[in-house]
Amino acid sequence: MMIIGATAKRNWFVGIFLNLIPDIVIAIVVAELMGGGTIGFVAVLAFLFFAPLFFAIKQAIWNWILFFAAGRKAMQQEFIDFLFENKFPEPEEYFWDVDDYLVKTLNDKDLPVKTRLAAAGTCGEFNMIRMLYLPGLYMRMSMMMEAAIKEYKRSFTRSSQKPSDKSFDDDDWFDDDEEG
Repeated sequence: MMIIGATAKRNWFVGIFLNLIPDIVIAIVVAELMGGGTIGFVAVLAFLFFAPLFFAIKQAIWNWILFFAAGRKAMQQEFIDFLFENKFPEPEEYFWDVDDYLVKTLNDKDLPVKTRLAAAGTCGEFNMIRMLYLPGLYMRMSMMMEAAIKEYKRSFTRSSQKPSDKSFDDDDWFDDDEEG
C-alpha cells in the first residue's frame, strides 16, 4: 500500500476537523443556554476536548491500584494453574517475552495437541488485547504470565516430579520474600 505524506497529513487535519464539529455544536448550544458567550463557548469546548483524557488517566490509575491491591496474586495463580493443567514444557533459561515462550510451545511438534492448542489460544488472547490497544491490561497480564512462568520453571528444579504431579496445596509454593 502506497502512502503519500501530504495526503496523510491532509486526512489527519480533516479527521480532526470532522471530530470537532459535534463538540463545537454542543459548545455553542451550552454557551447560549448558559449565557456564557465566547468565554463559555471556549470553556465548554476545552472541557469536551480534555474530559476523555482525564477519564482515561483516572481509569488507568484506578486499574493499576486494583491490580496491585487485589488482582496480582490471583492472576498469577491462574496463570500457574493454567501452565500445570496444560502440561506446558519446562521453560528455557532465557526467552524474550511471553509470546516467545508461547510460540515456541505451539510450534513444538513433540508436545501433545492439547498443550499446543492451549498455547495458541493464550497467544491469540495476548495478541487480541494488544491489537485492541489495551496497553495497561496487556502489560499487567504479561507481567503476571512472566512471573507465573518463572514460578513454573522453579517447580522443575524443586523436584524431579513432572509438573502435572505438583500439588497446589504446598505452603511453600510462593515465597513472599522473593521478587517476581
